[in-house]
Amino acid sequence: MMQIIQFDRVYFSYGTGLVIDELSIEIKSGKFIAIIGPNGAGKSTLLKLIAGYLKPDKGLIYFKKKRLRDYKIEELARHIAYLPQTLTPYYDYTVKETIIMGRYPYLSYIKLPTKEDNEKAENIIKMLELEGLKDRRLTELSGGEIQRVFIGSTLIQEGELYLLDEPVSSLDLRHQEIVMSIFKREVKKGRTVIMVTHNVNLALLYAEEILLLNKGKLVFYGSKELLLKENYLENVYNIDLLKINVKELDVPLIIPVLKRESD
Repeated sequence: MMQIIQFDRVYFSYGTGLVIDELSIEIKSGKFIAIIGPNGAGKSTLLKLIAGYLKPDKGLIYFKKKRLRDYKIEELARHIAYLPQTLTPYYDYTVKETIIMGRYPYLSYIKLPTKEDNEKAENIIKMLELEGLKDRRLTELSGGEIQRVFIGSTLIQEGELYLLDEPVSSLDLRHQEIVMSIFKREVKKGRTVIMVTHNVNLALLYAEEILLLNKGKLVFYGSKELLLKENYLENVYNIDLLKINVKELDVPLIIPVLKRESD
C-alpha cells in the first residue's frame, strides 16, 4: 500500500489558540481510519487540513508524496471528496440535482451531466434509499434526509480519498448501518476513508485503524486491537470503560463509566 497522506511537523492555530501541535504522521491508502478524541481535540481541523480547506501555520502536508499546496483546487477535487460536519444547502436544488453536483470536478462550466453521471446518481439514490425523495427540494427534507443527500454527493465524486466529518450523526440506526457499509465497500475497492466521529463504538466496529487526538497532539495511531489493549481511551477521556465481548463482533463494545472521586 502506498502512502496517501503525510503530515510533517504540522502546526495550526485559530488566532492565538493552537489546535494542531507538531503533528507528524503517515497514512497508507486502502484503509478505513477513524479519528477520535474529546471535544476541541482538533479532529475536524485535521480533516480540513487534509482537504486543503485550511493551510498549516508551519510544516508540510503531502498527498501521494506531492505537497498538498502544489495541487490546483480542481485537480485535488478529483482525488479527495470531503463531507463537512455542518451541511448547509446554499441552493434549493432537488435531491437528484444536489447529488449530481458532486460530479463538478469532471465537468466544465458548459458541459452538462452525461448519461453515465445520471446513472451513477440513480444508483446512489437507490443505495441511500432516497428514491421517493429524489424530486423533492432540500428545504422539504429532514436533517437526516439532507445528510444522506450530501453523502450521495460525496460518493458520486468517486475520490481516492473520502474525508467524512461525523457522517452519520443525524441518521437513524438503519441508515447508519447502510452508510457505514457503503463506505466499507469503498475501502474494499481500494479507496481510503478517514472519518471523524465522537462515537467510539462506531469507530471500533467499522474502522481498521484509529487515530486518537487530544489537545491537538497525536496520542495514538494504529490498530483498534492495540488501542484497546492499553489505557489510551481511559486516560484521554478521563473515564473508566467497561468492555463487553459480543460473540458476533471482532472487538468488544465499550461502555463509559464516569470516574468518581472517593469521599
